[in-house]
Amino acid sequence: MNVMRTTVATVVAATLSMSALSLFLQQQA
Repeated sequence: MNVMRTTVATVVAATLSMSALSLFLQQQA
């Protein structure tokens, strides 16, 4: 099934989004 693959992809995407957002906010400071 693709459920596990989808879950992993979602977690990775969320982690990358959080990292990118934190870096962006740090640059704005």
